[in-house]
Amino acid sequence: MNVAQYYEKVRAVEGSFASEYVWITSEATRDGGIAGRTVEVSRATAAKLIVQGKGRLATAEESEAARQHDAAEIRRAELQLPSEFVVGDLAELE
Repeated sequence: MNVAQYYEKVRAVEGSFASEYVWITSEATRDGGIAGRTVEVSRATAAKLIVQGKGRLATAEESEAARQHDAAEIRRAELQLPSEFVVGDLAELE
């Protein structure tokens, strides 16, 4: 694939996203990329990762689990607790 084709694919994928930010899940790569990490990124970054084969759109279940994990980490940081401290539901702390 040449550079023009690459950017044409990136623009096509990016244009298919409705929102500014997209949840993607990483794919395993030959250079050590780890599969299964779900993050929210801009649609431009998501499009590049998808075209490069380094990521895919996250399922609804994956994105919800990642949202909950992020919310728990933010709450833990607000309470200034060590990561080992919070194992269960943060509602227990309130």
